[in-house]
Amino acid sequence: MNIGLVVEGPDDVATYPVIIKRIRPDVERVFPRDCQGRRNLRSKFTGFVKEFAARRDQQIGLVLVIQDSDCHASGPIEHQLRQRLEQAHLVLSFPVRFYATKCELETWLLADEDAINRVAQWRGKTQTVAPVNISLENHRDADTTLSRLLWGVGLSADPRVYAEIAQEIDLDCLRRRCPYFREFCARVRGT
Repeated sequence: MNIGLVVEGPDDVATYPVIIKRIRPDVERVFPRDCQGRRNLRSKFTGFVKEFAARRDQQIGLVLVIQDSDCHASGPIEHQLRQRLEQAHLVLSFPVRFYATKCELETWLLADEDAINRVAQWRGKTQTVAPVNISLENHRDADTTLSRLLWGVGLSADPRVYAEIAQEIDLDCLRRRCPYFREFCARVRGT
């Protein structure tokens, strides 16, 4: 199966496909679309959904539209996105699922310090990060916290490093530390 993915930016484009394929190994390809910001996501995502519907060669079985919640309630954001799609009156051969990440994508990447340490080690760095003892799904500025941690071990906060951390992150640890991640797994699996 192939998945169409509509996200806010380049970090999301690099990271979400890695996590999606780890959750659902039967996914052959993820076709990401970068909206270049949250505001653009809200105005552009229906166009990308139309594009996925028109591109039959991509054989899309599911489209995920993902937006950060910035620590606001996820439900209303997901509902607003769903309403926008309904107002577009598109006839689709695949389901579209919406997900508002609790706070930010970086929240997930902070959940498993060992993943960051492994990426740093593979890149020849000798410093390590200490456990992040914060309530991740309530932590504003996860992007700043992650950038600071990465800088401290000599890594850049860029899409490539994000994808490498996503490949290494312990998904069970992520589920424990970020409980709303379970809902993401359910939407990716279609349950």
